[in-house]
Amino acid sequence: MLVQVDGWSGSGKSVLMYLLDGHPNIYSHPFHDVIQFLFRKENWDEEWVRVKDIRELRTRLALFTEYFRTESFIRQGKYILEFSKDKHLSYSLPFSFDAIDSSIIRTISKLQCWSPEQLINNFYQCFYQHIFQTTNHVKHIAIMGGWKDLDNFNVFSTLILTQNGFLLEEILKMLLL
Repeated sequence: MLVQVDGWSGSGKSVLMYLLDGHPNIYSHPFHDVIQFLFRKENWDEEWVRVKDIRELRTRLALFTEYFRTESFIRQGKYILEFSKDKHLSYSLPFSFDAIDSSIIRTISKLQCWSPEQLINNFYQCFYQHIFQTTNHVKHIAIMGGWKDLDNFNVFSTLILTQNGFLLEEILKMLLL
């Protein structure tokens, strides 16, 4: 199940994502790539979807998401978290974007037909498998949304809106039932 954590700037989205990350059934996607927005906005009756046109999918990923920005982070081999102008942490990224991307393309090419649910799940499952070097699938995938697009939210995920506070216990109960 896809869980989108959303809210205004400074509302606690990142804190919640880090807290969810510690649970064994949850993959908390570390990159804010907004891939899910592409899968919510598209008209799924278009020809490129019916024929599973990978080239058109890649074009739309480049135009409407931050997927290839994520590629840039991974190719640099590090991810930097900035706490202030003078304080930051750098984490090494010991995995290959090419391997992740190839895995995604192979996986979605095998799908009989494309749907938003299948595509989004396969994208993030491939990231999870390469980052954690596993062939297992994770039960829940937590991603960070962009509050500007809340009106286009789709039913294939659970939305958690953060405010000035949140109840983690309530959220975990909802996810793990």
